[in-house]
Amino acid sequence: MIVKVFKEVGSTNDELRRMVDCGEVSDEYSAIRADFQTKGRGQVGNGWESQAGKNVLLSVYAKPAGVSVDRQFLISIAVSLAIVDALEPFLPQDFRPKLKIKWPNDIYVADSKMAGILIENRLRGRDVYDSIIGVGLNVNQLFFRTEPPNPVSVKLLTGFDADVEEIASLLDSSISSRLQQLGQIDDDTLRRDYFSHLYRADGGYHDFADRAGRFSARVAGVGPDGRLSLSLPGGETRSYLFKEVEHVIPLLGGGEVTPNL
Repeated sequence: MIVKVFKEVGSTNDELRRMVDCGEVSDEYSAIRADFQTKGRGQVGNGWESQAGKNVLLSVYAKPAGVSVDRQFLISIAVSLAIVDALEPFLPQDFRPKLKIKWPNDIYVADSKMAGILIENRLRGRDVYDSIIGVGLNVNQLFFRTEPPNPVSVKLLTGFDADVEEIASLLDSSISSRLQQLGQIDDDTLRRDYFSHLYRADGGYHDFADRAGRFSARVAGVGPDGRLSLSLPGGETRSYLFKEVEHVIPLLGGGEVTPNL
């Protein structure tokens, strides 16, 4: 449940970790959110832009049951699917089939980014001891200063303001439900569900880029450790960790981008 709402914090992930370490949060699952972050963080040192009061800035504290270190990508899978679950009812019918998870855990509608996830796990022995899960979800923001790729919000798709508090509450419940599945549903079932929502995992060939350059491939699978497997037209298969490869994404104003390279 959401235990506190802040008008402003530096980072919801940082604030929630402070609360946990100070004993202000001790439940197996708790969440906080903020109207504005002064130091919002994304993956690998990236920032996260969010206009005050316009979007969902949510961080969750969880102790995923029995998730070993070599299975920790399942947490990313569960949270990604939770965002899809929570967002779908707020999108127009024709956009719902375009709601996808861009590997490893960005949430896209068509070729535009709607949400990002930052997961920080603490390990104890061979298991994940606890997790801080941050979600930034664009709801009512119309203008973005940051560079591409193609930010989009619920309002940009619908033309109407959505209830930020309602979406945050639904997202909180959805994350809790999906994390509980980690101890209830076998790993392969969760991975299949994830793959069925994966961006461009349609059996076709798409453009990618790695440090060696651009190439065409189809998405072949995602391994237990989160590695993306790509199959090239000649039959070669390549496997990548995050930031080793990216989709080549067309920009709405023309041109292309590889977001995380």
